[in-house]
Amino acid sequence: MSDEKKVEKLIQELQSLFPESILSPDSEHPYRRIDLTQLQKLLGKRGAQKRNYHLDWRGKDRSESIHSPPDSLAFKPQPRPIPHNRSSCILIEGDNRRALELLQNEYQNRIKIIYIDPPYNTGNQFIYQDDFSVRCEDGHRYRHSNWLSMMQARIILAHRLLHLDGVIFVSIGTQELANLKLLMDEIFGEENFIDIFSWVKTATPPSLSKKTRQTNEYILCYEKKRNKISYKAEPTEGRDEPLLNRGNGEKTLLFPKNSVYFQPKAFPQGIVKAQRYDRVTLLDDIHITKGYADKDFRLRGEFKWSQAFLDREVAQKTHFIIRSRRFSVRFQRMGRKYKRPTNHIKDRYTSPLIDKKSCGVKTNEEASKHLEALMEKKLFSYPKPVSLIHYLINFVAADGDIVLDFFAGSGTTYEACLRWTEQNRQFLHTILVQEKVDLQQALANTKNKEAKRVIQNGIQFLKEHRRPLLITELTKERIKRVSQRQSSGLPSPYLQFIDIQTVEKETD
Repeated sequence: MSDEKKVEKLIQELQSLFPESILSPDSEHPYRRIDLTQLQKLLGKRGAQKRNYHLDWRGKDRSESIHSPPDSLAFKPQPRPIPHNRSSCILIEGDNRRALELLQNEYQNRIKIIYIDPPYNTGNQFIYQDDFSVRCEDGHRYRHSNWLSMMQARIILAHRLLHLDGVIFVSIGTQELANLKLLMDEIFGEENFIDIFSWVKTATPPSLSKKTRQTNEYILCYEKKRNKISYKAEPTEGRDEPLLNRGNGEKTLLFPKNSVYFQPKAFPQGIVKAQRYDRVTLLDDIHITKGYADKDFRLRGEFKWSQAFLDREVAQKTHFIIRSRRFSVRFQRMGRKYKRPTNHIKDRYTSPLIDKKSCGVKTNEEASKHLEALMEKKLFSYPKPVSLIHYLINFVAADGDIVLDFFAGSGTTYEACLRWTEQNRQFLHTILVQEKVDLQQALANTKNKEAKRVIQNGIQFLKEHRRPLLITELTKERIKRVSQRQSSGLPSPYLQFIDIQTVEKETD
């Protein structure tokens, strides 16, 4: 769709809402126009105001001028309905901005989770373009402007697709981290920013660097509308958590006798005297029988909760455990098996850290080994580990949710969704978008020796399998292979491959 047609469509939508703000064609202007003064009056205090603090770059006005409305052409989720108890994957081949436009009619406000790993604008050339710098007529070289324009258009469309309770994760390096944060603040609203997670991407940082040896990448997390949903990260040990918190003021709590279980090895049947036990004071003598006290009792210590909060938890069937004579009370909530994402270093020093030791999240090197074993050759540079994306989507994923990745690469997000399905015995639907990169052209364009070797592997692989020499053919192959390896007992995933050019030709 041309820019002129997009503008006309936007004016049609505006006219349906504010007909008095549209000027009809006349002899001097053979097209409809917007009366900005009238529109400002109609909107009142909510009308356009001069921006104060904002991100700006060369070409932003041009980038902002066209935000495509839903297209009459749209992707259908599948030719037939998918049963609830079956996962699915749709791979869309083609330009991801166009794909996001075509997804609007069918999926607007329906996507629960978006994960993307866009170009980092490093200035290097791998299989994908990763240098967005351009020299303009004034002789100045602009490094960030094209990258920001590219990202802005796609993030705006992604925002429209997200469910009201939806969350987006965007991987990024240091080159564009600051700019991406400001761009996301503008589109999602600073109030919907959740955090910047730090992921240890490598266990072997380059040793020849003269300044710093970079080990980390970052993941920005935003919600469409900040909500009270608790994130699930790593499973809790023993599925219980401590009620004591060193540094809190001491308070006295009354525990119902049937809500606290005393470990029999530490508390055999008999009297337990009221006295100080390590950091907790028992204020009442109690008699333990089969792990439970004979009456309600009081404890005094540095507890996290007030009495009112404890009473609410007890009403919701939260149970308490005391395993030793130190009286370190722990609580176990019904149905909750996960901790929140952890800050390993205090908030004022760093953001939450995601690494292998703490969260079971692997590095780039291990991701490369996994993908090479699956595909029998090294076909992708620097793939993200399945464990990283699985860790992130697990924060909020629920049965039947839709997960979108419009910089799909090798298709890691789909494998992460399958892993979640296997572990939870529930189902996710995945939509991937991947550009149809010609590998021979990519080989000619790159000067990076490692990238050349990887691209040559891909070309050889596709020739052996008599497939077109396109990156999407490698993505398809990975999707098929991981689908075949899914755990027994689960129905096979529904797979659909859609070529944007084919869809548009069929509707001409």
